[in-house]
Amino acid sequence: AERTAKQISGFVIAISERRKEIVLFYKNKRYKIRNTSEIVSKVNEYIQVLERQRQLFDSYLETLNKLELRNYINLSHAIKTIQKGKVIQKISEELSKYLIELGEEGALLKTRLKEILHDVEKETNLIIKDYSKLEDKKAVFLLDDLTYEELLDKERILNILDYKNQREIVNVAGWRLLSKTTLTDPEIAELIKEKENFNKIISSEIEEDIKSLPKDKFSLVKVELEKLKLGL
Repeated sequence: AERTAKQISGFVIAISERRKEIVLFYKNKRYKIRNTSEIVSKVNEYIQVLERQRQLFDSYLETLNKLELRNYINLSHAIKTIQKGKVIQKISEELSKYLIELGEEGALLKTRLKEILHDVEKETNLIIKDYSKLEDKKAVFLLDDLTYEELLDKERILNILDYKNQREIVNVAGWRLLSKTTLTDPEIAELIKEKENFNKIISSEIEEDIKSLPKDKFSLVKVELEKLKLGL
């Protein structure tokens, strides 16, 4: 079976009745199908790890919200939140392979994984968009390519975001928090372009001449941001 897979550069399944095992061959790759109970046990371990990581991620996000809304920008905390988000995504990718192997028997576990991952990628990428001096899509690509060990290296994350040290002045764009309001992406882009950064947006008075938004809409945004600050 292995030889055939290599010869045809394709997929071959080998089933051994004597050994009671199924082995998959694809080109030069070999994969042995494991016992269902063994896979379920492994998946549950992953789920428990992810649940703990998600709790930490949510805690970091809550702190980041408070810091940004009060203009206490902390690059170190933003990096810590990015690290946690990317670690969760990396663990989930490994878990997804096991769930594919489980097939229909993993339906409930897939649902649980989906719940754990809700908005993790979106929030993480928006933090990167707000803090990175490098083009955000390129920064995301470079971060996705890191190993677990590399993700835990703050200096490496700092370099990818194009900072020399954690004491540099940071002008947070405001994409992440503004996306929690009723503003559309084009409206957020115009507002950021006009006011340059999130601090100038939240410190702007409603009476000011905001060219990119009608006064009533900007007034609503200010109320929504205030509710976020109060945790409502």
